[in-house]
Amino acid sequence: MRPDGDTVRKTPAWVASLSSGRQMVWLALEATPGIGLKTLSALASELDRRGIDASELSDATRSELEGLGLKPKLAVSAEESLSSLPEETAVEDGLLVPGDDGYPTHRLGRRAAVPVLLRCRGDVGLLAGPSIAFSGARNAGTDALDFVRDLINALAGHDLTIASGNAVGIDAAAHQAAVDAGLPTITVPATGLGSFEPSFVYDEAFDRVLAVSQFRNDAPWIPRQAMQRNETIAALSDAVIVVAAGKSGGSLAMGEMCLKANLPLLVPRIADDYAAGNRLLLESGAVVLPFGDVDDAVSIIQDALASAEGGTDGHEQQSLFGGAPPS
Repeated sequence: MRPDGDTVRKTPAWVASLSSGRQMVWLALEATPGIGLKTLSALASELDRRGIDASELSDATRSELEGLGLKPKLAVSAEESLSSLPEETAVEDGLLVPGDDGYPTHRLGRRAAVPVLLRCRGDVGLLAGPSIAFSGARNAGTDALDFVRDLINALAGHDLTIASGNAVGIDAAAHQAAVDAGLPTITVPATGLGSFEPSFVYDEAFDRVLAVSQFRNDAPWIPRQAMQRNETIAALSDAVIVVAAGKSGGSLAMGEMCLKANLPLLVPRIADDYAAGNRLLLESGAVVLPFGDVDDAVSIIQDALASAEGGTDGHEQQSLFGGAPPS
C-alpha cells in the first residue's frame, strides 16, 4: 500500500522478510490504543478476503485503513503506530500471525474467528487438524469427570485433537485423558504464556501438546480474559462439548456463544446442581450428548464434526465475535 500525496515514507528493511514484517505490523496494531481483539480479527478477515499480506500495511495511510474497515479515530491511531515501526525487527519467539506457516488461516472469518496474534509453545501443527473442545465447571462431579475420561479414551485412534482451557475440573480431566489416550491436546490459558503452568501431567517426550494464548506473554490473569480465552477455544475447534455448565459463569456463556455463532454444541443431560446450566443450553438448541453411553456419544461427535466440515463458506457465516466491525 502506498501513502497518498508526495510524501514517501521510508519502508523498514525488514519488510523484505514477509514473516517478520507482518508480525511487526500486527504487534504494532495490537499495541495501538483503542484497537482490541475484535477489531484485529475484523481487520485480518478483511485482509484475507482481499488477499493482502499484513506486511503491506507498514506504509498504510489513514484513508487506506478506513477502507479496510477501521473507524476514523482508530485509523488515525493505527497510522501513527505503523509510521513508528522500528528499522530492525525483534519479533516474539513462538508468535504466529495470519500468513505465517502454522497459523490456522482456514479458520479466519469462519463461524468462530481465531485471534490474529497467537503465542504458541509446542507443536503448532496441531492447529491444522480437526479438533473438539471440552468445557465445564471446576467443581464438576466425579461422574462428569469419569464421562470425559471414558469419552476421550473411546476417541483414541481418531484423527482428532482435544482442546480445552487450563483450569482444574473438566479442563484438566480432558487434557489428562487425551495425553493418556495418546491424543494430541491444545491448552488455552487465560494468561500469557510467561506464567503458564499446565493443569495436567505429561512426559516431555510426549510432543503432541500445544499451549496457545492470544495475550501478551506477561499478561496476568484477569476475569475478562477468561471469557476471551473461551472464545479462542471455540475458534480453534470444529465442535464444542459443554460437559457441565453452572447456572452462570464461563461454561454457560461459552455454550450460549457457540449457539449464537452456529458452532456445533453438544451437551449431556446431568441433573446435578453443578450442571444446572446444561438444561438451559439444551432448551436453546444444543445437541443432546448421551451421558454414560460412550458409543452413542462418539457417533454423535462424528456427526457434529462432519456437519462442521460441510458448512458454508466462512464469509457467509456469522462471526463468533458478531457481525459488523467492532469499535
